[in-house]
Amino acid sequence: MELMIVMAYAAICIALFSLLRLPLNRVTVPVTSIGGLVLSFGLVQMLNHYHPYTDDSRQYLVATPVKSTPGEPVAEVPLMIEEANLVAWFDQNSRFRLADGELAEVTFDSIPGRVFAAKVRGVLPSPGEYRSVDNLYDMPGNEPEPLIPVLIDITDPSFRIYSRYLPGGSHAETAVYSDDYIQLALVRMTLLRMSAWLNYLTPIT
Repeated sequence: MELMIVMAYAAICIALFSLLRLPLNRVTVPVTSIGGLVLSFGLVQMLNHYHPYTDDSRQYLVATPVKSTPGEPVAEVPLMIEEANLVAWFDQNSRFRLADGELAEVTFDSIPGRVFAAKVRGVLPSPGEYRSVDNLYDMPGNEPEPLIPVLIDITDPSFRIYSRYLPGGSHAETAVYSDDYIQLALVRMTLLRMSAWLNYLTPIT
């Protein structure tokens, strides 16, 4: 997201320099660069505070323990993908912007160009609080301790078409929109859609 903001600012500056025929000298270039750094840093900080974003979101399948006969080990049978839960991992300083019912949007790497409407269902206990093998709180233990898991409900009706083809563990990006500085939410929405379009490109490995 930060790179997209810098690239957008650079594109605007290039267009203005060409349109207004401004000279590239020791005054205009440093002023533009410093101004861009200050503006980009401030915008990123405000976006992260009021409209949190994370690129660490995954679907977790709920597993139902089933014991067929006495003496046999318990087998876990995963539910259908429609019962899958999307968990987004946010920084802890975003906690008070992640209230239940807040509007959100989600884009999946495997569904390029599409952004789905969603909402926050609730904040889950972090892996350091407690773990249970019988419910959703049994998350993989490789998440950094400072991150907190947030359960996201995808409310977009069009998601039903795609959900059956998404395997458990599908990676997604999530943005949550608070009621404060709603104008900045438009910037976050635009950046999320730009990220969704970039998913059309094959990752370079």
